[in-house]
This record gives sequence, C-alpha cells and structure tokens, in this order.
Amino acid sequence: MTSRKRVLLADSSEEFRWLMWRSAANHNFFSLATVGSGRDVLLCMQKQTADLLLMDTALPDVCGLTVLDELQRRGTAPQRVILLSSIVSEQVTDQAFALGVSHFIPKPFHTDLLFDAMYELFPGCSCGHWPHSPQ
Repeated sequence: MTSRKRVLLADSSEEFRWLMWRSAANHNFFSLATVGSGRDVLLCMQKQTADLLLMDTALPDVCGLTVLDELQRRGTAPQRVILLSSIVSEQVTDQAFALGVSHFIPKPFHTDLLFDAMYELFPGCSCGHWPHSPQ
C-alpha cells in the first residue's frame, strides 16, 4: 500500500486553502496542511519535511520564490514544488525553474489541473488520477 504524501500548501487566500483542503480530504493519497505566509512555510519545513510544496508567489510577507531560495539554503526544500501564480512573466518562470520548481501553474486554474500535476509528480502511485480528472 502506498503511503500518503505530505503536501504543504502556502497561499494567502483562506478560501483557496479551505477549498484545497476539502478537495484533498476526498482522496487518501494526499495529506494536506495549509499555511498563509512565507514565514509559516519556513517554520513548518523546519519541523517536518513535505513530499510536495504548493506555493503561491504572492504571499503576504515575502515572495514565494524568496521562500524557496531560503529553503534551499537551509537544505529543507522538498524535491517537488508546484508554484502557483497570477504573476506570469518570463523572468518569474525562469527564476522558478532555476530554483527547481517542478510545475508552474498560472492563476486562475481549475483544481483538476493542479491535482493532475500533483499525481504526475508521484509516478507509479496505486491510486491513479484525481477522481474528477478526465481519463
């Protein structure tokens, strides 16, 4: 049996965090924790690693790219990172991929797209695709 993947979601929108938490709760493959600031990401990753970090670039206290850079300096960055952003520019995407981001998903997006990207990062999982995704 495949163990649940620990996912940390960092987004300033409480509504989006709740929506994602509720959506992930419908499936046993992901265990989702949520935070609303970059400082909270750094604190959480200091205490326990995540298998996947979902993070917005526009956090209220610091840019998500700065948080990712700091996590790498500390040696606590997860291997899998999906960056979510309403700020889409060549400079931002280049910097994101240089920092090791696995996927860059522009906002707004449908949650099915995000869950499909999450599953793509864990090949061979026994649970297939997100239940709401087209097969």
